Amino acid sequence: MFELCRHSIEAHLAMSRPVDIYRQTSQKHGIGGLTHVYSSSPKTATDPGIAFYYHPISSPSRAVQLVAKHIGVPLDLKLVDLLKGEHKTDEYLKINRLGQVPTIVDGAFTLSESRAICAYLVNRYAVEDSLYPKDPRQRAKIDMMLYFDATSLWPAIRDMQVPQLSGKRAEAEKVEAAKKQLGNLEQMLSNKKYFVSDHVTLADLSILSSVTFLEAFNNFNIDEFSNIAAWVAQLKRELTYYDAVNDSYEKAKEAFRQPAQNGN
Repeated sequence: MFELCRHSIEAHLAMSRPVDIYRQTSQKHGIGGLTHVYSSSPKTATDPGIAFYYHPISSPSRAVQLVAKHIGVPLDLKLVDLLKGEHKTDEYLKINRLGQVPTIVDGAFTLSESRAICAYLVNRYAVEDSLYPKDPRQRAKIDMMLYFDATSLWPAIRDMQVPQLSGKRAEAEKVEAAKKQLGNLEQMLSNKKYFVSDHVTLADLSILSSVTFLEAFNNFNIDEFSNIAAWVAQLKRELTYYDAVNDSYEKAKEAFRQPAQNGN
């Protein structure tokens, strides 16, 4: 969850169409990818995918985009201009009563909360379960990391960074709280390439989106957490779709850096 107010930025921030065929493609979606084909509801130029309400500065939004790219699910991107208060309009509140992003609308099915969306996309559309294995113990480990991200890591990073989006400086106690959770994360990566398995899972993609919010203002050095820094660099190299997903984030964070640097 991630929410921006007009004058200040504040954090928080189906079963519809059966999938009949998945076909392999060599380039689409940047992963040697997977493309949906719905024989019951074929995609057209005017029906490009699941409606996805998002904002590029939102780390939870980017987590969903990474997962969708990884499994080859097309998203119909619908920007919600949080600075203009579009998340509080009557129209959007009918979709998400909390007025937050991200949200998906898949046919008649509507879902919010990024980690729930990520799990849904894999459960519903992925051709295999490597991102979110059906094995109960593997899945439980991934869930453990997702819950840690949702309840400890992301709130700490968010609370440190969000005031800077409106030109304020990070508060010392918020910085220390974020470093504490990053220290926990650092230990979780000890002698490991990924958080749960020997390959990328939902845990990695969700946490990657949270951690890279630290890059928003170029004022936090992740290098003191060497395991995390190496893991982030590794995933940026490994995920061939990463830059495509984060292009709009790069543009959005540039727009916020100047007021943050001039804040008091």
